Amino acid sequence: MQEFNIKIFWRKYVYRYVCEAERRRRPFVVVPAALFSFFMVLGYSYAETDSWSLVFGAGIVPFLKACVKFAVFFALFYYVISFLYCKFDDITLSGPFSKAVRNDSKKHLFGRYIALVSRYPFRTSFLTLFIAYIPYIIVSYPAILMPDQVYQILDTYPNLEYIGIQYLKGHLLSDQIYLNTHHPIMHTLLLRAFLEIGTVVFHSFNVGLFLFATAQFLFVISAVSYGIRILVIRTPVPDKYIPFILLYYIISPNIQNYMFLLTKDVIYVVFVFYFTLSLYLVVTSSECRYRIMFVISGLGIVLFRNDGRYSLIIALSVLALLYRRQRKFLLKYLAGIVVFCLLFFRVLLPMYHVTPGSIREVLSVPFQQTARYIIEHGEDVTAEERTAIDTVLDYDHMIKFYNPHLSDNVKATYNENSTPDDLLRYFKVWFQMLRKHPDSYIQAYINNYYYYLYPGPILFYDYCYQPSERCMDLLNRVMAPLGADFHYPSSLYTARMQYELFREDYMYVPPVILLMYSPTYTWLLTLLLLYGIYKKIPQAIGLLVFPVLVVCMCMVSPCNGFYFRYLYPVIFIFPVLISLFFSAKRIAT
Repeated sequence: MQEFNIKIFWRKYVYRYVCEAERRRRPFVVVPAALFSFFMVLGYSYAETDSWSLVFGAGIVPFLKACVKFAVFFALFYYVISFLYCKFDDITLSGPFSKAVRNDSKKHLFGRYIALVSRYPFRTSFLTLFIAYIPYIIVSYPAILMPDQVYQILDTYPNLEYIGIQYLKGHLLSDQIYLNTHHPIMHTLLLRAFLEIGTVVFHSFNVGLFLFATAQFLFVISAVSYGIRILVIRTPVPDKYIPFILLYYIISPNIQNYMFLLTKDVIYVVFVFYFTLSLYLVVTSSECRYRIMFVISGLGIVLFRNDGRYSLIIALSVLALLYRRQRKFLLKYLAGIVVFCLLFFRVLLPMYHVTPGSIREVLSVPFQQTARYIIEHGEDVTAEERTAIDTVLDYDHMIKFYNPHLSDNVKATYNENSTPDDLLRYFKVWFQMLRKHPDSYIQAYINNYYYYLYPGPILFYDYCYQPSERCMDLLNRVMAPLGADFHYPSSLYTARMQYELFREDYMYVPPVILLMYSPTYTWLLTLLLLYGIYKKIPQAIGLLVFPVLVVCMCMVSPCNGFYFRYLYPVIFIFPVLISLFFSAKRIAT
């Protein structure tokens, strides 16, 4: 065994990555290292106490312990980030294998598969994903539902006189139309269309669900397969990496769980995927078809998620600043999207009596802060302040059902009859309370989102078969006059339960467990962004703009980081995003 030499170790593994690094890079290492360290210390405190009491406000000893932990984490992260940046510098994508290497690689199975991917990227990827998911499709028949889909389905049947979104009762634009924009209207109508096909053609609501889930599944794997085709044909990403990208889409528990889940997020992330791909192609090519794909994917983002239009408008504005050559096209598209949103949401939908969603959906942060303030400093609330709050939110129920990780309980107490003047008085009180106890507001905010930044215990919000079955039972009860027959085949009960047990155990297996942490994606995205800024590569930075906006939207969403649904666009596109990022870096340099 070779004798350990501290000088060789220092020179090879420390000096090169830390000491020898150019000074201009150091701020881009120090800042994320400090942030990572801070949230590791602060996150632990919140995970244990739902507050920052283990860091601040508990005396000098806990604070000194926190400082020591911070210093240790900072040293570790400083080295790791420096190491990663050096490895990022060393990445030189050399493109697909040469023909000679391909022929030589055919001597083993992996080489043969790479050769197939190189020659037929789309069909090989599509068949790989389809075959891998056949067992999941069988046990998941007809689909996986969550309460949102129950409400969407029921809102399309006004003759049942059951309003899915109960808070809209009494606030509909028409008593005969229950459609609303609480969920994206296009997704709701698409869901109803497949149910109609199922009932008219196959005389079964159950088949209609299955057809929707199957169409969604094919839409997803077609997008991934097209992305693989682009990586093989239009980027310098070596073919040998492609099987590992496909493996990500097969083994990731998050992506598995969503393949047959009938939520709006699945179709939305496919459009985000195409948007990212087409952005790379628009920047690196002048072909008109890629601009058409870019435009269509942007429309899909707007139509299949309510906050999509805001993210897209901001993204296009930033991209127009980054990409001078494409600025004219991007500004024209931005103007077109603004006009489209005004016409669709402010003219067309009201014309057909589609009720707009509640303003409560964008007030998660202040409502959650008010609830925590009252719990911690209720004695400081004056009678006038209580009246102003109680007009907008149910004061007593709000504090009774407060959940520090989820604002839905507080939002549910919102009074839909509140006037603009009521909201104005509420926000005046909100601001007064902020000045009195800002720490309470800060803690409420951190408590609702710290799992996006702190890799604590896995609290995976799994969309399982049993909750889905309860959703089906509710649909069957309400839709009994229509002959609803939503159900899971009893013959597959054992297979479904075994699959769920396997998934619950499998997600803890290294390195799969890393895919189960929201901070894995948040911090890697942060490092890529800072690295792009450090290297001054606008072509690569632009690809990260929309994913960064997704993370920003997560930070004002109702849920903490273990509800992966809000971060799902970043999770879904991540391996392809990294490939495109370093492809753009190579082209730029």
